[in-house]
Amino acid sequence: MTIGSSTALLLRLLDRRLSPTASAALATGLYAGGAAALGAAALAELRRAWPLVPEETVVSLRDDVRAASAPERPTTT
Repeated sequence: MTIGSSTALLLRLLDRRLSPTASAALATGLYAGGAAALGAAALAELRRAWPLVPEETVVSLRDDVRAASAPERPTTT
């Protein structure tokens, strides 16, 4: 609801100087630019946090899978 009210306010402010079509296009461009900036910031944070799983965990898991999938050897007693 807040975004809708903000959009209505932005369009009314822009309508004072521009045509309704131009103000709608400008408002859309502003929202698209904001979304692109937020997406770029999120991507930068994900790259900074990479890898999400420690390398030792990956190696240990691979070893466990290999050990579990290896054919069993008969034991002699």
